[in-house]
Amino acid sequence: MLLPVLAAIICLTGWWQDGHHPTAAVPGSGWWGDYDQSHYIHAALSFAKGQFSATEQWYLPLYPALAVPGVWLHLPDPFLPLNLICLMASVWIFGTLTRLVLPKAPAASTLGMLVFVACEMGPPTIRQVWSTPWTSTLAVPFMLLAILYCLYWIRSPKPLFAFVTGLSTAIVGGGRPVDGALLLGVCGGVVLLHLIVQRSHRPSLMTCILSVLSLGGGVITGALPTLILYLAVWGPHLAPYIVSSQAVGFDAALLPLHWVEIMIAPEPALPTGYGIIQSLPFVLTGLTGLLFASASDRRPVDLLVLLSVSSSTALYLAYRDLHAPGIWAFHNIHYFKWSLGFLGLYSLVLLRFVVYNPRFLLAVIPTMLVLVCWRAVPVSYGPRGQVDNGHTASLTVPALRTMDTITLPATGAPDQMYFGTHALWIDSHQVLPIADFKAFPIPGGMMIQPLRTWPAGSLSITPVDGITFTGRPELGRIILEPGIPCWGSLGPWKCAAQTMLPPVSLPANEKIVLTSPLGQQASTAGWLGIEPEGRWVDDHQGTLRFRVPVHSGIIFALDANALWNTGMRPMRFSITGRRGNICSWTWKDGELHHLECTIPADDIAADGSVTLNFNVSTPHAPSSIFPGSQDTRELGLFVHDFEWKAG
Repeated sequence: MLLPVLAAIICLTGWWQDGHHPTAAVPGSGWWGDYDQSHYIHAALSFAKGQFSATEQWYLPLYPALAVPGVWLHLPDPFLPLNLICLMASVWIFGTLTRLVLPKAPAASTLGMLVFVACEMGPPTIRQVWSTPWTSTLAVPFMLLAILYCLYWIRSPKPLFAFVTGLSTAIVGGGRPVDGALLLGVCGGVVLLHLIVQRSHRPSLMTCILSVLSLGGGVITGALPTLILYLAVWGPHLAPYIVSSQAVGFDAALLPLHWVEIMIAPEPALPTGYGIIQSLPFVLTGLTGLLFASASDRRPVDLLVLLSVSSSTALYLAYRDLHAPGIWAFHNIHYFKWSLGFLGLYSLVLLRFVVYNPRFLLAVIPTMLVLVCWRAVPVSYGPRGQVDNGHTASLTVPALRTMDTITLPATGAPDQMYFGTHALWIDSHQVLPIADFKAFPIPGGMMIQPLRTWPAGSLSITPVDGITFTGRPELGRIILEPGIPCWGSLGPWKCAAQTMLPPVSLPANEKIVLTSPLGQQASTAGWLGIEPEGRWVDDHQGTLRFRVPVHSGIIFALDANALWNTGMRPMRFSITGRRGNICSWTWKDGELHHLECTIPADDIAADGSVTLNFNVSTPHAPSSIFPGSQDTRELGLFVHDFEWKAG
């Protein structure tokens, strides 16, 4: 039990160190003010009072109902004990599963637990989605349990094993219905395939019938708690969450685009976010190991894990409401966390293949290159249509699909662009945000991406308040091209966010304030929302992009300050351009500084565009510096204004 307890201690420590954790079980405290978590706490508080009001419920009720004891104990996070229990159970079950994956490995169970703890508790971003309440946390141990007992069922077709498999998938479905149904289908399909392929020791017909009945009985038993709670809250009616989920849904046409933008890297099409494989390299080696293990050994365990992981990954890559900027910024990585232990384990399996037979590299390396050597590149077809006083854009469009785009030069806060419920009509047909389209802030404006096929017709777009269109809309398309993934900072690995919109033209010797329309259009990728005096670089890097009417060197000047407090290390910053480092500096205070850097002619493109990357070596969250602060943003450099003049 040492490793499950160790995992719980690490998770609890992460909970405590998270400056956003709640201080009381009341709506609005800490993450109880976030969208998903606010629904969880309202539901748990309602159940704790014995109330089943539909106005206090949104998601399926099983997860918040299990947090009721935490409410009665007056914990600031009633879900914390439940989350820790789920984590410890997951570690233990995964250790048992490892004995089936690596039956000849010494201390296989311990090895599996170590891998699970390393993959789930090692990366801070993954650790955070275990300490923060998510319905996926309850799903993880039961998904692992379903896979374990499905494997037991294959080895020995006892009705008990079938019952536990069905029970586990139904409990998964109690919080995540599609996940539960998908896993049940995978388990049933692998068992059926095994019966078809197996030529000896086939079970009797009666055993098969009893197993199927037991599987159904397990599903019914596991679904009963959710069904009873559901009927107590909503009766025979569809819950609003189910209605909204049906409206959003999944689309397989999104799979290629999301594989590149979400799994590999969103740049150059989107300016923010990191690919999952870029941040967690063992995801790539694990997927490759699964493919080779399934192809070479042909064991039911490898096939079951491969189908479970790949089908779940494909499911969420096809989800219309999953986008690259939200994977890390809004913790949407939680959809994938259940499979990370398997991917870490099969990374070791791949390593074993290569060590015992180095010739495997001749197949492994090309497989990895095929999986990751892609870029999502935006291409513009040019401006069309018109804009009415910066408020409504209109143009005639053909039938647009998921790879097509509409880009609009615009000013406004990136969050307003990303979350805004912009009004979009094609003739008399309303195209709905979230379900039908998504708006992304991009350098110089925003990009609208269809999430399903739109009808052809006369289109009009009216943004939410605070967004102003500054130019004519442009039709375009995102092309998936083979190429080195955008994972580095120099040479061919460097991928500055490309846009279908030209960089804003800035006059010489004019101070540009970042809160002005010109400043908003110039500060493209990697900036937090606008504040009265300027903008913070978000985390490690922010980009300024503009155009100048000269092709010789220029002098770039800016006024900026850092987040600094007594006792902190010196703050280090640098500016890089097309050719590498331009200037760097170190500050030991938080005072306003005036800086001047010479931008050589080689860093100015043929069309006069200049791209400057602000690199921050030590971003800090105010909550980690100032006691009582709830601000968990990773703040880099605070830029007030800038200007350029001839060199």
